[in-house]
Amino acid sequence: MASRTLLSLLVLFLSLHACTAQVKNWERTSTWSLFSTGAKLTSYQANFTAFHYDIIGVSGTYGGPNNSGEVMQAEAAATLKHYNKNAKVIIYRNTNVNINGQLASDKEFLAHKNWTLLDSKGNPVMNAPGQPFFDTSNPEMRAWFVDSTINAIHSAFPNIDGIFADGSGTYTVNGHNISAAKNEALNQGHTLMLAALLKELHALRSDFLLLGNGAVLDHCYPPVKGKTGPCSYNLDALDGVCAEHFGSFEAVNKTTGNFDGPSMENWLDILDYTSRMQKIVLVKGWPGPINMYCNKTGGDCQFTWLNESKSLLNNTQKKVLGARALDWTLASYLLIAESNTFLSYSWWYSMTDGVVPCPTDPDSCSCPNDFYPNLEKPTGLPLGPRTRIKGGSGHMWTRQFEKVIVTVDLGNFNSVSLTWK
Repeated sequence: MASRTLLSLLVLFLSLHACTAQVKNWERTSTWSLFSTGAKLTSYQANFTAFHYDIIGVSGTYGGPNNSGEVMQAEAAATLKHYNKNAKVIIYRNTNVNINGQLASDKEFLAHKNWTLLDSKGNPVMNAPGQPFFDTSNPEMRAWFVDSTINAIHSAFPNIDGIFADGSGTYTVNGHNISAAKNEALNQGHTLMLAALLKELHALRSDFLLLGNGAVLDHCYPPVKGKTGPCSYNLDALDGVCAEHFGSFEAVNKTTGNFDGPSMENWLDILDYTSRMQKIVLVKGWPGPINMYCNKTGGDCQFTWLNESKSLLNNTQKKVLGARALDWTLASYLLIAESNTFLSYSWWYSMTDGVVPCPTDPDSCSCPNDFYPNLEKPTGLPLGPRTRIKGGSGHMWTRQFEKVIVTVDLGNFNSVSLTWK
């Protein structure tokens, strides 16, 4: 009972300090990115990224020699700020799993065996080899996570503006002999950890951001009559959320290989709700209805469209298909675009997966040489909400802006129109 009372009080405090909407001028589509790189950013990559993205996430999963993840994140943030001091840079942290000990602070976690989640037989619960789950029901583990994250920001101050918190939705560990009571304790602890981190971030600087991935799920729904659904499980403990699988994966009809209209409409309702809650909304868009193929070791993942041949795509093919697929993703996003929403568009999360062009070595990345011109065009202010229209698969929508009219069939990838005024 005490833990529930503490949780309620902390969430109430944070809900009174909700992040205000970001300001934008609608002179182009507001964008964000999350990337990793195994080496220092080149001057071209840093300059391009700093001026083409409003929010820039630097992943911690690429690590480096001698657990240097924090150092590499700090170096990348400093480089980006060098080119654009107004760039908003956030660093990646996974709130469920320790990823291969790639951060210097991971050494302390790995030294405390009771901070790792154990199943009913006392065995460590692993997400993948080298990736143990956090036991978020343990207060000491939660304190370590918050402290180590804040320390990483201090070490890179003032070049870091917040945290991209992966796995920040409902904490569910399936198929690992975890009791319902333990799973509930994990969820309560997870929420307390996020809330404590948000409080510490805002104490450092009021405009620091805690943006959570996993807080918006394709199968969830907005709260009804005060009940908390999975979409909003940790919403009060976050400044914003990421909709990672927008227009891909679960939103694809596995029989037809095209989009599932009702699923996409559900996505739009969820994002509308979250935006109205004055939360930042990061939308991760993908190049069309795609599926993911990994090599036998589970390392490199590549994509192909479900309704075309299941052969791995090279970068030249990705450039062509990515450019062709943008309009559907952009139009679908613009149906819910507001002052606090941002779009990302890439094949995956490496710097070479479509984040920036690679003019000196065109075969080394999947971003078109001219980037994505329609992302750079001014939309002007929205003139109203989206409107359903007749036709197509029954899931046709349109929305007007000052400088563009978008019409898109959410159940048909080949039906989209962007009419610039």
